Amino acid sequence: MTILTNLPRLSAVLFACFFAWIAITTPVQANTVGIQQITFNKNSTQILYLTNRFGEGQRSPTPIIRFIHSQSGVPLGATKLHLNPQKQLIMGFTPDGFKLAVLEDRGLSIVNNQTGQTVRTLPVPNLPSPVVRYRPIYAITNTSGTQQVFKANQKDLLHVIHTGNGKLLATIELPSRLFRTSGISEDGRLVAYLMRGDNRQNDLHLYDIYTKQAKTTLYIPDTGKSQMDAPFY
Repeated sequence: MTILTNLPRLSAVLFACFFAWIAITTPVQANTVGIQQITFNKNSTQILYLTNRFGEGQRSPTPIIRFIHSQSGVPLGATKLHLNPQKQLIMGFTPDGFKLAVLEDRGLSIVNNQTGQTVRTLPVPNLPSPVVRYRPIYAITNTSGTQQVFKANQKDLLHVIHTGNGKLLATIELPSRLFRTSGISEDGRLVAYLMRGDNRQNDLHLYDIYTKQAKTTLYIPDTGKSQMDAPFY
């Protein structure tokens, strides 16, 4: 029970596990670390984390969500998820800590953390087969949890999906250079995507999903210092 009451140690373990998980590329090993992800509930009184351990370190065949008190570390319950790691890929908790996003062949399923039941499944285009080969492992979600950004499989495309109704809000054509990462603004209007540019610099594009066009391009050297004084909104 030490890991539940010693939060600094828990953070260190989670940090190490995060990088270990990202480094793993085979589908079979994608869900085998002891603790995978952590979040708080909406009022921050509980901490939720994903694990595949139960009892005295025994491995569970399916992931488990555990709930602990955020101040004392006292266990408050657990939800066993009926997921198949060979066919389903956990993408992460929603920002409010109430649901879990799971990618599978039929699309993105939203799972209730308390019951383990699927609330809805949203169609997602251009997924790999099997879907557990999807990289990056995490979907990019805006802070309100209403939209997610997916990188298309083997295509220079980003898809923006509404998490409530599954509507495809935007398809963004990426320049034919190495895609690095992406993000989305709080209101979901601007999608930022970073591409490897020329002359040892990276190109940060800001795409407006309302006007369906790139709004701004910022040039960031590999040193991490911006060449532009313009504010970043």
